[in-house]
Amino acid sequence: MRMLPVPAQLKQAIAAAILDDEANLNGEHLFDGEQILFYCPMQGHGLPCDGRPRVPVRDLLPPSARVPSFTEYLAMSRPGTPLSELSSVERAALQREWERDARTRLAAALPDRVTLND
Repeated sequence: MRMLPVPAQLKQAIAAAILDDEANLNGEHLFDGEQILFYCPMQGHGLPCDGRPRVPVRDLLPPSARVPSFTEYLAMSRPGTPLSELSSVERAALQREWERDARTRLAAALPDRVTLND
């Protein structure tokens, strides 16, 4: 077993990468304890062979971590307001608020270190 640090200064970036991975089916972000790498098997090139462990960013979260869905966020932030009644400007603003809140929640849920089973 090996410990992989999750530096506090990278938690917001890792949280953003987790959200990005949920929307992107072409690859995933990996973390090696120092940097975040994007890996896409369709690009044809592999990861650097430097022996460093690389973990999918979503695997850094504890199993109990959960972020409200956009619909749940709408119900919490604007109770009783159907999505269909929001203008496109209001929906876009709410989407940005939800993404900001989701990144904050994910960053807070990230541990200071994870244990890797080699």
